[in-house]
Amino acid sequence: MVKRKISTEKKGSGTDSAAPVGAAPAIAKPAAAAVTATPAAAAPAVAVAAIPAAHVAAKPAVSAAALAAVATTPAPIAQGLINLRDLNADVAREAAIELGSTRQAGAVEALSAAVRNENNYFHPVVRAAAAESLGRLGDTHAVDALIVATSDSMAEASAEAVRALATLGDKRAVPVLVEIVRNPNGYYLPIVRRAAMTALAKLDKTRATQELTIIAARSNEDPVLRQTASELI
Repeated sequence: MVKRKISTEKKGSGTDSAAPVGAAPAIAKPAAAAVTATPAAAAPAVAVAAIPAAHVAAKPAVSAAALAAVATTPAPIAQGLINLRDLNADVAREAAIELGSTRQAGAVEALSAAVRNENNYFHPVVRAAAAESLGRLGDTHAVDALIVATSDSMAEASAEAVRALATLGDKRAVPVLVEIVRNPNGYYLPIVRRAAMTALAKLDKTRATQELTIIAARSNEDPVLRQTASELI
């Protein structure tokens, strides 16, 4: 069953506010014991069992290619690849934005993993920023990931994926854009459908005219979408 989008978000955590399962809360690290001032026996023992297994598995695995990219890229870019997975959503979002200004190996793959969000790790603001950055990078290897991201459960991230596809200009996106414009199951919010209308008009004017003519004439359609459709025909 397809769920409707949720447009409200909470910043400051590494996970969606609507999907607490699989969350990766920050784990406080014990202060390091002083080497000379504190005897070794004074440091409290930390039992391995004290850290829940879910916390250990929550952070997504980094692929071999991504690790190789970190090892062979300049320090600032490598740090960006690492920060993209930071538990702090603001830190990860800034990293996603900065990676969109690079042409270094590993950026497209890392950002694509963020928009795919296969293990529900990345916060919506991170996914949205990653999608926008993929559009700026202009690499069509990101098309498949962005097509997946158009179905993101958060409207803002979904809309950014649609806009990125329009920027890339790859016609493989046309069928999914048509589906979003039609919205047969009522899944997509107006912000996403409007972005899809604009993207479709850019990628396939003939198909856009066919679909948007129907939207413009539909009396029970969202007024803003009807107006947008009329302007794009």
